[in-house]
Amino acid sequence: MDYNLYSAEDFASDESFINYFLKKDNDDFEFWENWKIHHPHKLDEIYNAEQLLGLLFLSLPESEVESEFNRFENYLSQSNGFNKINSAGTAKNRLNIMVSICCGLLIFMGCLIYLTSTNAAKFRNQQIVTRHNPFGQRSIFQLNDGTKVTLNANSTLKFPEQFGEENRNVELEGEAFFEVTKDKSKPFNVKSENLTTTVLGTKFNINTHDIKETIKISLVEGKVKVTDNNSKVAITLNPAQSISYQKNNHLITKASFNTKEIISWKDGILSFKNASFDEVSQKIYTTFGIRLIDPDGKLNWDYTGEFNNSDYLSIIKSICYAKKLKYKIVNDTIIIKK
Repeated sequence: MDYNLYSAEDFASDESFINYFLKKDNDDFEFWENWKIHHPHKLDEIYNAEQLLGLLFLSLPESEVESEFNRFENYLSQSNGFNKINSAGTAKNRLNIMVSICCGLLIFMGCLIYLTSTNAAKFRNQQIVTRHNPFGQRSIFQLNDGTKVTLNANSTLKFPEQFGEENRNVELEGEAFFEVTKDKSKPFNVKSENLTTTVLGTKFNINTHDIKETIKISLVEGKVKVTDNNSKVAITLNPAQSISYQKNNHLITKASFNTKEIISWKDGILSFKNASFDEVSQKIYTTFGIRLIDPDGKLNWDYTGEFNNSDYLSIIKSICYAKKLKYKIVNDTIIIKK
């Protein structure tokens, strides 16, 4: 099965992909998350498939769907006389009942098709753009409202080609720095997994790649409101404040931060301050796609350093020289030993 040949409709009808979308199977979820990372050219089709499934499973208001199902079930229960007609019943009566049931079924299906197609038409009219940066690449671009986005390596931003009349919604996986154009009539919303960051005009950084399984949002200028989409808890940030959201227990903590340390990446600077081996390893992987391995588990040290537009090998050599370590390169993995 070659998923590279799949269209959005193919993905949306694939049982494994549906399990991934509904988060019903951990193995399917892990498979597709990994597949997306290694096939960035298919992200547009994946996103469109998710939208199609969203229309099927989520877009119809629950009250409308339940109402239509109840109407149909009531109709069938009232038509159960068809099963109770004895042999003395006429063929004409049986035919009338069958026609009535079929008409009810057609009306029911028609309602669902109408409600779904209305939402599908809205989706088709809103063209979604996906910008993805592979390992080792950053990019700077503008959205149609003038908002400037700096997208980090191994990161993806999804946004409409044209924003709607009421809001400006984008979706981020990875890390990005936003300089949002002010528009009081259209809030700018960034969805990053379970969090939504809402602003009118400001500068802020979002990072979902943190090694501690957290999402970190750091405000440089203006004011933002960060909302947990599950608990609906909302926190307001002022400049130089950040929040860390624990993905496993949904705990949110607020703290201050050093602006240079947080946003230096957008200028090509890789900065470490008292970083553990795991933290260094995570940042190297996120930036370059290179894995660092400590096979002996003995590299318990803090490292401080700054690298300006350096390649990964120069960084590894500098760290190993400072820490008196040895390294060995095996494909996309670097093994470090004392």
